[in-house]
Amino acid sequence: MRSLAYVGLGVLCIVLALGTFLVIADPAELIRDQLITRVKAQTGRDLTIAGGTRFTVFPSIGISMSDVSLSPPPGMKGKPTVKMAQLTTSLKLLPLLQRQIIVERLILTKPIVNLHVDFKGRKSWDFAATQRPIFAPVRYAQARPKGQLNDAAPNSALPPALRDFVNGSTAAAAARSPLAMLAGLSLEDVRIDNGTLHYWDDRSGARQTLKAVNLKVSLADIISPLHTKGDLVWTGEKIKFNAKLKSLKALLSERPTKLSTQISMRHVNAQYTGGITMGAVLDLDGQLKAKSRSVRDLARWLGVKLPASAGFGALDLGGVLTMRGNQIELFRAKLHFDGATANGDVSLITGARRPKIRARLNLSVLDLNKYIPYDGAANTANTSGADGTGGTGGGTRKIGVSKPANKGATNINDLLERAARQGTQVRGFTKRAATGWSSAPIDASGLTKLDADLTFNVGKILFKQIKIGDTRLKAKLVKGKLVADLRDMQLYNGEGNATVTVRPKRGGVSLSANIRLNHISALPLLRDAAQFERIDGRGTLNLLVSSEGQSQKSIVAALLGNGRFTFSDGALVGVNIPKLIRGLQSGQIGDLNGGKAERTDFSELSGTFQITKGVAKNTDMRLRSPFLRMSGAGVVSLLPRTLNYTVKPKIVASLAGQGNNSPLAGLEIPVRIVGSWDKLKVKADFAALTANPQKTLKAIEKIGRSLRGKKGKKLLDDLLGGGKGGKSKAKDLLNQLFR
Repeated sequence: MRSLAYVGLGVLCIVLALGTFLVIADPAELIRDQLITRVKAQTGRDLTIAGGTRFTVFPSIGISMSDVSLSPPPGMKGKPTVKMAQLTTSLKLLPLLQRQIIVERLILTKPIVNLHVDFKGRKSWDFAATQRPIFAPVRYAQARPKGQLNDAAPNSALPPALRDFVNGSTAAAAARSPLAMLAGLSLEDVRIDNGTLHYWDDRSGARQTLKAVNLKVSLADIISPLHTKGDLVWTGEKIKFNAKLKSLKALLSERPTKLSTQISMRHVNAQYTGGITMGAVLDLDGQLKAKSRSVRDLARWLGVKLPASAGFGALDLGGVLTMRGNQIELFRAKLHFDGATANGDVSLITGARRPKIRARLNLSVLDLNKYIPYDGAANTANTSGADGTGGTGGGTRKIGVSKPANKGATNINDLLERAARQGTQVRGFTKRAATGWSSAPIDASGLTKLDADLTFNVGKILFKQIKIGDTRLKAKLVKGKLVADLRDMQLYNGEGNATVTVRPKRGGVSLSANIRLNHISALPLLRDAAQFERIDGRGTLNLLVSSEGQSQKSIVAALLGNGRFTFSDGALVGVNIPKLIRGLQSGQIGDLNGGKAERTDFSELSGTFQITKGVAKNTDMRLRSPFLRMSGAGVVSLLPRTLNYTVKPKIVASLAGQGNNSPLAGLEIPVRIVGSWDKLKVKADFAALTANPQKTLKAIEKIGRSLRGKKGKKLLDDLLGGGKGGKSKAKDLLNQLFR
């Protein structure tokens, strides 16, 4: 704005000089020559009028010139600072004779303004730097009065006229100052028709162009409000604007004045009302209001590429805007964005190699799902549910033990026959259709474009199905390295802390995370995080991971880390082991496809795991309860989304409160859990019972006492055989048991 004001002031000075010469001479050629001479003398620039010149005297003094251009400052190369197809102006005659300039018309047709900053920092629009001073302070020496120590008499000792002249404020000097020359200025019809403004900075390479600039200005006098209205095209979009400046004189005197302006276009509407001061830097202090129907469209127009996601929608912003040079601050900001509300302070510092954003905000909700980039499969997949009904990639569906494996199993005979033949298949209650890991490139170069220091007090954070309550989030972005600290997270009836670090690396991204959760409820957390509903209880989880890659898939493949989990006073959901054992003792078996109401309580479930190149390995899983012990070990391959895990449940005590003593006490039957995350299979490894014959015999003896007869013998034979290789051992064991 300051630059444009100087350009406008320069043009007005040219018009004023023209008006002066019109009083003493009327030939158009003489006026043109004198105007060129005066511009050269005052600014050191070359004014070129290559086209024709027309002059009129009555009823208004006017002149029209075509193909007019004004050169850059002396010693600065480049295109003309101003070039226009036509300049037409007319001044009212009678007011001019009274030293009052009333511009009846000033029309600039197709002007091209080039605002250029060269490698030395010189500005093509800086008229003050090249204008020759009209007066300079003068120092006079005279005899020292008694007691006067310096050689020059104090200004107060000079005659008033001479003192004013020494101070540079003589009537002549004042009359020739720019503000004095504009004192009688009045603008009735000042227009720019179809103008163009180019800006470029050789130092930074920055370039901007405004096209189709149309502007209308009206001003009664220099101390009255200045009204402007117009439109222009920037980066392909038409922008309309209007503004009211309370005092042009105050603005040019570098004193604060009031500005009201409104900008409207397809992507955003903005209003500013407040103070403006145009000194060495531009100062603003007032109220700002802005609305956008789509931040995504606005960013695209500004040349910023946002990831394809559901977010970056409507924005409504307001607050106290202050600007001083390259520092912009918005205090007491109120923001509505993507369904969330926020209030606080935001600041932006530009001019450095990287802009810096600082924010302190209270945020109602941070829904990260709206900013997760779409994956083609995730958005187009339409998979069927396990029950044969249609489903979508984001839906849930009920599944459990495969019905064919258990259909008609009403006693131990059927159960053991089917178990030995095909195994029991068990899956979680809910499962989301898998879409795999995305191979789309991750572009993290945007992290290097700015620095940030952000503090958010968030009421709710949503990520996938995970829900986090009140959280204090601090994020610092410096030289491309983003460190986000989440403190005092309230989630799943517990609390937690997390630190996530992200930085661009090798055309992709490097990341690490340190997560600590305490006293959380396992069932809702595992359900939301992994769609798994088999474990309930309160516990802790520590996780430390790191990786790098160019896509989600490569990051998962390179994942390294470790973790620890401990759950207490919980239950295995969907299975009632005491109930099954009571049935087994009586030769009957219940439905393995237990509902959510079926539970096996435990006092503790714990373990650790190591992650190497995307494969998590656990060797020390332990489950304890008054009557059950279970150990486990295996691997989870994250990239193919597969599981290969073995658990070994063991009845170690009586079923106190749940039945009498178990004949299976001490018997350990390994169970393998294998397959993809979408279709896990649980198979009892019955053949492994023969690995410790003596131990197995003792347990079988107890079972045999309750399952007497040939039917029981056959069932145990099938159980221990599990295939041709195990038949002989099974028979030997049975011979010892039933001899």
